Amino acid sequence: MCGACCKTIVFYVGDNQVKTKEQFELLKKWDKKYNNFEIFGIAPDGALYFKCKALDSTNKCKVYHFRSLACRMYPKYHASFFTRGDEFKNGCGYYLEPKKKFKEFIK
Repeated sequence: MCGACCKTIVFYVGDNQVKTKEQFELLKKWDKKYNNFEIFGIAPDGALYFKCKALDSTNKCKVYHFRSLACRMYPKYHASFFTRGDEFKNGCGYYLEPKKKFKEFIK
């Protein structure tokens, strides 16, 4: 419940990261759910970071019981989270634990 995942969201259009305000404005026209976010910064690779507007000053969700499916399912919602090389933020309570060790796959 650190809120880091709510402040460093990267949106994609297909396989491309949203990197301009103009792209974000088009996303908002395409789907109204994007109106729940605001630009919060820029990632080292130039992608825009977005922040959820429902996050309060103590990093709690103001609409927790009504949050979106993406938030409810995080981090499981997008399998591409892992295939794109995305990572959990430092201090995040989530972590990955493989079901099998790599050596078990190559037996």
